Amino acid sequence: MKPTRTRPSDPELLAPAGRLSSGVYALENGADALYLGLSAFSARKAAKNFTLDEFARIKGLAEQRGKKVYAALNTVIRDDELTAAAELLYDLEALEVDGVIIQDLGLLDLLNRNFPRIPVHASTQMGIHNSAGVEFLMSHGVRRIILSRELTLEEIAEVRARNPEVELEVFIHGALCRSFSGLCLASGILLGRSANRGECAQICRTWFEVTSGNGTTGGPPRRGYFFSADDLAAGELVLRLRDIGIDSFKIEGRMKPPEWVAAVTAYYRAVLDGRTPAETRRIRDEGRIIFSRLSGPGWLAGDGGSVNALFPGHTGIPAGRVLPEKGSGEPSGDAARPGRPGGFRLRLETDLAVRDGLLYFRPGGRPGDPPSPVQFAVAAMEEGGRRVTSARAGREVRVSGPHVPPPGTEVRKVSSHAAKLPEISGNIPPKRVAADLTLRLLPDGIEAVTESPHGLFGPLRTILSSVPEPARSPRPFADIAARHLTPPGDSRFGPGGIRIENLSGLPDDGIFVNPGILKEFRRTVYARLEEEYLRKRKLKAVSTREDITPGAGPHAFPVPADSPPPASGPARSLLPPGKDGIPFVTDPSRLGIADLHREPDGRVYLPLFPVLFDADSYLAGIEDFIRRILAAAPGLKIVLGLGNTGHLRLAETFAFEERVEFFADYGLYAANRRTVLFLKEAVPRLLFYYPWIEEATGFPAALPAGQYGAFLPPLFISRACAWRNGVFGKGEVCANCGSGRSLVLRQGKNSFLLRTTRAAGACLNLLFPA
Repeated sequence: MKPTRTRPSDPELLAPAGRLSSGVYALENGADALYLGLSAFSARKAAKNFTLDEFARIKGLAEQRGKKVYAALNTVIRDDELTAAAELLYDLEALEVDGVIIQDLGLLDLLNRNFPRIPVHASTQMGIHNSAGVEFLMSHGVRRIILSRELTLEEIAEVRARNPEVELEVFIHGALCRSFSGLCLASGILLGRSANRGECAQICRTWFEVTSGNGTTGGPPRRGYFFSADDLAAGELVLRLRDIGIDSFKIEGRMKPPEWVAAVTAYYRAVLDGRTPAETRRIRDEGRIIFSRLSGPGWLAGDGGSVNALFPGHTGIPAGRVLPEKGSGEPSGDAARPGRPGGFRLRLETDLAVRDGLLYFRPGGRPGDPPSPVQFAVAAMEEGGRRVTSARAGREVRVSGPHVPPPGTEVRKVSSHAAKLPEISGNIPPKRVAADLTLRLLPDGIEAVTESPHGLFGPLRTILSSVPEPARSPRPFADIAARHLTPPGDSRFGPGGIRIENLSGLPDDGIFVNPGILKEFRRTVYARLEEEYLRKRKLKAVSTREDITPGAGPHAFPVPADSPPPASGPARSLLPPGKDGIPFVTDPSRLGIADLHREPDGRVYLPLFPVLFDADSYLAGIEDFIRRILAAAPGLKIVLGLGNTGHLRLAETFAFEERVEFFADYGLYAANRRTVLFLKEAVPRLLFYYPWIEEATGFPAALPAGQYGAFLPPLFISRACAWRNGVFGKGEVCANCGSGRSLVLRQGKNSFLLRTTRAAGACLNLLFPA
C-alpha cells in the first residue's frame, strides 16, 4: 500500500548533526530537521555520533522547537547484528524518532514487520535514481526517497512528476562521491574498510599515476587526484528544487565541525527566506572559510564531473594575490628565510585578522606532480606602516608569517579565529519515553497500572497494600499524585498522563496516603516498568531471528515445477555478457544469445546494469530481447540478475512468465537472512543470491548462496567521465568516445583499469582492479 502524503507549503531544510553541538547550532540557525548517526550502523562511523542518551536530549530540544530528528542506520547489516539493530529500533520507536534512514533491505523487512510505526527513509546508499526504484520502495512502505546525487534538475523533476505521492529528499550541499553512493567497493575490497559500513578510507581523494592507455601523451607518468570530486553547492538552485516540489533539502556534513554546520544551515535558510544577495554571500563565505573544496552546482546543473586533480582538500576562499615589492630588492618566495621580517604584500579580497589561516601552493617536486599546499597562520599584520590586528576587504596589508609566497601567488583564507563556537554541554533535558499511569484507589489498597500510550509495553500492574485514609483537610488527590508519582529523575520514562480512579469510597479531595509510602511506591512502579521495557525489547529483538519463516509475502506468484532450480548458480566470474569484460548488459539492442553464459540445464544468465538513467528504454530493450529468445528457443530459461532496487520492479513484468527466473546479484548486498527473505518474497522464482561481496560470510537463509569464483567487480561506477571533464587530455566530445576509452593507473603496489562504457542513457566510468 502506498503511503499517504501531504506536501508541505515549504520544503524542509535538513541539517547534519555529527555531534550534539552541531545539532544545537543547526536548530539555532534555521534547520527544520536534523539527521544523525548513533554509535552503531552509521555510514559516518568516523563522526562522533550520538549515544542513545544524547539522542534523547537532541530529540527533546527539537520537539520543543517543533522540529524533527531522523536517525541514520544506513549501513549494510550483518546477520549477527539483527538482534542489536532491533533493540536500537525499539529504543528509537519508544523515543518517537521521526524517521529512520536505511540502506539494508533486511532492515526494511525488519521495520515493516516489527516496527511499522517508524517512518522509513531510503538512503542515497540504495542508489535510487529512477522511477522504477522509487515505485518499488513505495510499494514496500518507504515514506521518503533520498535520491542519488547524480541526478539533474530535469531528471529530478521527472521522478517528482511520475511519483507525486512519495516524499523526495535531495542533497543541496556538501561533499560528492566519485562513485554512486552504495556502489563504491574500493575502500572495502582494497583495505577492508567498507564504505557500506561507514568506514570509507576515501580512496577517491588520494593520488594516482597514469601508466598507459589512451588519454596519455607520453613523458613521465602523470600523477594527481584524478577522482577527487568538487563539492556540491546548489546555492539559489534550491529555489528551482522548491518549484519542482521537493520535500526536503539535505546538507551533507556529519563529519564537519559545528561552526560549518551553523554557517551552511544559516546560508540556505537565508536563500529560502529571500534575504538580500549581500547577506547570503556573507553567510556563504563564512561557511567556505571553515571548510570548502572547489564547489559548484554538481549534477543539478547537468554535469557534476568536475574534479580538482591538484588538491583534494579544503581551499577556503580567495584572500588576495601577492603583490611585488616596491623596488626593495628583498628576496621573495620560499627561497626567502621563513619568518623573515617584512613578510609579503597582499591586497585583500576578504576580511583578514591575526591568527587566521592562509593557504597557497608551490610547484610539485617532480615533473607531473601536483603542486604542494603550504598552510600557515597570520602572525602579524600591518596596514599603512601601522601594526593592526585585522583589516577589511579592499585594503592593502603586509602579512608576516612563517612562509613568504612569491609575487603573483594566489593566497586563500582557510580558517577564521573568530568563527569558533563554544561546545554545547550535555545538560539539555532529555526526551522521556511516554508512560501512562492509572492509579486506582481501592478500599483495601492502591493499584498502579502503567503502559505505553503507543502499545510498546504494558499494561503492568503494581499493588500497594497501604489503604487510603480520610484526609484531615481537603486537597485534590490528583495534585498529590502528580507531585509524588512522577518518574524519578534518572528514569527513562516520563508521564504520558496520570489518571485517578477513586473507588475508595472517600471524596476526591479527602484522601490521605503517607507521602513517604507514595515515594517508595513510585520507585517500585518505575523499577518494574524498566524491567518490563527491557523484557519487551529483548523479546522484540529475539523475534527478529525467529519470525522469518517465509510466508506468502506481498505477492503471490506461480512456481514452476518442470525443472529444479540450480543449487547455487554458476560462479559470478562466468556471467559477464560478451567479451568486453563489463560484468553487466550495457546495450540490450546489441545482445545475442551467444553473448550469454549458458548452463547445461538450459538456463542462460543475464546480469542487468545497476545504473539506469534511461530505465524505460533499457528495460524495454531487455524485455524485447527476452521475449525474442523465449519464442526462438523453447527449451531455454533466462535468469535475470537483479542488482538494484529498480530491477526489482522489472521482476513484476515477468511475474507469470515461468521461463524467466532471477538471481540477486552482488549489488543488492545480501548480508543477513532478512535481506534474503525480503528478496525471496518480493521476487517470483528467485533461484539464489550472491552474498555481500565485501565479506561474503555465511548465514542461514531462505535461498542458496552463489559463489564468486575469480570475479572482480568494479571498485566504483561513476557518471563523471575523466575524459570529458578534462582530467585526461583537453576534454573530449562524448560523440567521439565510442565507449572504449581506458587507462591503466597505479597507486603504490596496486594497479587499476579505468574504462568508459555507455549504458541506459549515460556515459559511465568504471574502475576495476587490474
